[in-house]
Amino acid sequence: PPNIPSSLATWRTPVKSFPLTAVLNTMALILLPLTPTIVNLM
Repeated sequence: PPNIPSSLATWRTPVKSFPLTAVLNTMALILLPLTPTIVNLM
C-alpha cells in the first residue's frame, strides 16, 4: 500500500532528529529501576 512508506517516513523523521544519546538515557532510566525486579523473577 502507498501509505506505508509515508507513515514510515513520518515515523523516522522525528527519530532521526532526536539525539540517540537521549534515547539511550531514557531507556536506561526506565530499565535501571526494573533490573532488580527482573533479576528476582529470574
